Amino acid sequence: MEHKKHGHGQHKDRSKLSVKKNHDSKDQEDRLTEISSKIDETDEMKLKMLAAFEKPEPEDMLYPPELNEHLIAQLRMMTSENNELRKCLFTKDQDIKELNKTIVDLNQRIRDIISGTGPAISSKSAGIISAKITELCKQNRHLVAEIESYKTKNAALERKVMQLDILRKEQENLDICLCKEEPIDASPDELKELNSKLATVNRKLYDSKNRNLELKNDILIATKILQQELGDRFTSIKELQNDVAGWKGRAQQIVLLQAKISELEERLGKQKPDKEDATKNKNQAQIIRELEAKRKKEIDQALKEMESLKEENQDLKRRLDGAKCRIRNLECDATIIRQKMQTFVEKSSHDDLLINEQRNQIKSSELYYQDILKENTAKMNKMNLEISEYQKLIKNTDAKIDALRKQASEKATKIEELRAQLLRYEECSLQSIFFTPMKTATDNEIKKLSELVVVLNARLDTERHKWEELEAANRKVKERKKRLEKRFALMEEELRIYRDSRRGSRASKGSVHKEQHFDAGSNVSKKHSSTTNGGDKPSESSNSESLPAEELDKDELKYKLELTEEKLKILEDKLKMIEEEKQYDYNHLTEMIQTSKQLFNEALMVLQREKCLCS
Repeated sequence: MEHKKHGHGQHKDRSKLSVKKNHDSKDQEDRLTEISSKIDETDEMKLKMLAAFEKPEPEDMLYPPELNEHLIAQLRMMTSENNELRKCLFTKDQDIKELNKTIVDLNQRIRDIISGTGPAISSKSAGIISAKITELCKQNRHLVAEIESYKTKNAALERKVMQLDILRKEQENLDICLCKEEPIDASPDELKELNSKLATVNRKLYDSKNRNLELKNDILIATKILQQELGDRFTSIKELQNDVAGWKGRAQQIVLLQAKISELEERLGKQKPDKEDATKNKNQAQIIRELEAKRKKEIDQALKEMESLKEENQDLKRRLDGAKCRIRNLECDATIIRQKMQTFVEKSSHDDLLINEQRNQIKSSELYYQDILKENTAKMNKMNLEISEYQKLIKNTDAKIDALRKQASEKATKIEELRAQLLRYEECSLQSIFFTPMKTATDNEIKKLSELVVVLNARLDTERHKWEELEAANRKVKERKKRLEKRFALMEEELRIYRDSRRGSRASKGSVHKEQHFDAGSNVSKKHSSTTNGGDKPSESSNSESLPAEELDKDELKYKLELTEEKLKILEDKLKMIEEEKQYDYNHLTEMIQTSKQLFNEALMVLQREKCLCS
């Protein structure tokens, strides 16, 4: 009846627990929906901010739009990944909480079973429960490892987002520096008007510069033509302006020469006879025609040369325009590169400071972890001593159990002897006067047996208490082991992060040194970087020497932890076997005592009947 009542109470408790679990699951779902809605709201706000950054005014643009679009896309990707990781972290935390609750429930059930308050469970069911507990522990470890990996990823993404925010702030600071000369209280309409005026002034400036260049080119062409016309006489245009006599071209010289020729011909005609005049006129006409033909050919060649020169001039103008455009683009690129160089130099200085701080932190962490390792080794030694003591206690308990078994076997032989005597008494049907001393002897033996049973129960209770203490110590050992594993995981993650930061810093320094060769005033920064690199080499070598020692210590500690786990499992199995054997012995003794009582009572009843018949 008591067992049924106990089972009914347990059924009620289980129904209450199931109702509570359903209620908790509903609350968790509501919390998940609320948190997801909050995360989505924050994501929408961030995307709106990004959209506002995505459409800036063309007058406020400092960097090219392609670079801004690339940075905005990176920010979007980082925010989306960060939010996904946050959701995954929240779900994993919820799973871990549920698993911890199940582990607590199982531990409570195991305690109830050990203390005897709960229902009796066979060895098979206990093995199944222990296997399930081990599986749940493994799942918990895997989940903890996944959560820590997600946390590292989240930290890396947050760092990238911070870097992008720093770049955006630098852009805003540069915009502010460029716009410092303008009045602060100006309205946006006035700013737009001023920007439009600035654009028109810049256009006029560029047009005037182009016109000046064209006029310079025309002046150079005119000077070349004058040199070709005048020859060695031409020195400069100012000297030609200062000449009082002036200068004449080839056509005027030809006309003057023709006039002189006509005058000379007239003089010759007056002096010589008419025949000679006729022949001379014919010869002169032929000579003039030949000269005119030569001059025409020369003029045609000069015109052709002029056309070719004009074409060359046009080609040169086109090339000049292209070169001007290229120069403008190169100037813009040079300004952008200089700004980038300034940002990179600032970043390199910040990176150097961060690296120095990280090195100091790593040194302090190394000292801290060395102290922790020393403490852990001392704790491990203490644990080994405790385990050896527990083994000695188990051996003592085994010896005590063997002695109790021997006593139980002796008592069983005595009980069998008593049974044989009772059978003899039944067959012989002795008188009550002869049976009374035997009865007193048996009563005394029964009292002694009951006292021995009480002693055995007390010993069992003490052994149970010892077993509970051993279990508590085992739990403490497991907790210490988990803490050590977490510390090892954190150490490994910190070492990985440090190595990644080293590689990233080296790559950034190499890119900065390559780009600094283009500027003439970057020699001082090169020297500074070379000196800093020279000062950092010994620290890097010392770190590389300290790393293998730490790895060896870690391997040794892991090996010791595995050995302790195996020893603890062996001890747990031994304790389970001892408990089962004790329970079996206890049940066997109780059955023997009950059977002896029944037989004794039956013998008494038979004797009483015989007395009644005799009387």
